[in-house]
Amino acid sequence: MRHRLGWLFALAFALVASVAFGRDEAPHEVAGDLTLSAHELTRFLHVVLLVFWMGPEIGIMVAGHHAVDTSLSAAQRAGAARLMQYYDIMPRVCMSLMLTVGGVLSEQVGLEHPWWQMAGIWLLGPVWLALTLWAYFTASDGAAGLADRLETALRIVLIVAVPVSVAWSISTDRLAAAPYVGGKLILFAAVLLLGLLARRAWGPFRAAAKELLASGASAELDARMTGSFRSGRLYVYLMWVALLVAALMGIVKAGAPDAG
Repeated sequence: MRHRLGWLFALAFALVASVAFGRDEAPHEVAGDLTLSAHELTRFLHVVLLVFWMGPEIGIMVAGHHAVDTSLSAAQRAGAARLMQYYDIMPRVCMSLMLTVGGVLSEQVGLEHPWWQMAGIWLLGPVWLALTLWAYFTASDGAAGLADRLETALRIVLIVAVPVSVAWSISTDRLAAAPYVGGKLILFAAVLLLGLLARRAWGPFRAAAKELLASGASAELDARMTGSFRSGRLYVYLMWVALLVAALMGIVKAGAPDAG
């Protein structure tokens, strides 16, 4: 597992870093007369992050429905609950990199950032990714509590900072060329908030899933698991809606001067 962690971090960092060294004015020639600019590479990575965020999220929900299915054995249900945890790494990785990739993409479409803001954008992805992987792969260690708290604290800071940044950008007309970027950022902040609410709602579900294999199913435990799962499920569905709306806004470029 730790080897996979290293490869995952290296791949994510290489994909993001490759954008920094690309140049739109000097596309890279590849076989078949296909050209790939830094902007196109960034757009591609943006789409990849969305795909690998949403895909495992669907797997998590399918596994969750099996975990609360009382017609299955305790071992099957506990196994489904463990699968939810295994699948969770990819959405978290994609979330941690999305703001950095999106920030670079916004710069490429004409939204200039102050040097300090661009430095923060580039630093955010690797730092958030490191915290995410630290929290995920040390879940059974004593350090997991610290990693979780730090990663949660970072999310809370972003939930506040992103809307403030959008408000500042609107007040200074920085979003005039691409106003849809502000909407996408607000939706991303909403996704972060919904994610924290889902995590909190699923607390009893995770605790009950650990008890399930050790002590077996019971009416009380089943009710606890099912109620907790249903509560968290609503936040997850709202996250999906926000992500899809944000993706659509990026495609139609709502409000942009050249969008029609």
